[in-house]
Amino acid sequence: FAVLGAVFVAAYFLTGRSLLVEGESWQRYTLLSYSTAAVLLVLAALAAGHRAFDYSGETYLFFVLLALVPQLIGHTALNRSLGHLPVVSVAIAVLGEPVSATLLGMIFLDEVPSPLEIAGGLLILAGVYAGLRAGRRDQALSTAPVGNGD
Repeated sequence: FAVLGAVFVAAYFLTGRSLLVEGESWQRYTLLSYSTAAVLLVLAALAAGHRAFDYSGETYLFFVLLALVPQLIGHTALNRSLGHLPVVSVAIAVLGEPVSATLLGMIFLDEVPSPLEIAGGLLILAGVYAGLRAGRRDQALSTAPVGNGD
């Protein structure tokens, strides 16, 4: 499933980049993407036999917060950045999401990561930093003026 998920995320980012570079509005793109995803998710949940209603008020609050914070703020920022940054940079930045989720879990759910999980998070952040830094360096080299120095 991880490989399949990676394939779909790559297709999503590449499609978004293509549409946004060609002049598609990021607002229209995100509205279409989020609406399609919401409908498909509800249909898949219902087809799998999951209940759609009869949750507690607190559960509905968390549903709304999940829609507002990670989706509308986080994913919209990713989608908007596809029109301005290389797809590889956006994809590398996404790797930091589990670290952010862990921090939110610590703050709101009193979750405490193990030392091994903390080490893994630091390793992920170091990899994101190294990948984004290398991408900036490569981009700077590819846009540097070429000349003989005269």
